[in-house]
Amino acid sequence: MDATDAIGYAAAALTTCSFVPQAVHTFRTRDVSGISLALACAILGMKLLYRGVPAMDSR
Repeated sequence: MDATDAIGYAAAALTTCSFVPQAVHTFRTRDVSGISLALACAILGMKLLYRGVPAMDSR
């Protein structure tokens, strides 16, 4: 694994972990009104697009 891969994996892990507090709060309060549908869709879209990036790798 080179530095570029390590940075990419670290970024993916940190991005995913950044949603843990919101998920915990949502489960505890049972209130989903604070979740932005646009942001959730954007994150889902980014994750789906990221899945296609390794297939485009020229190595």
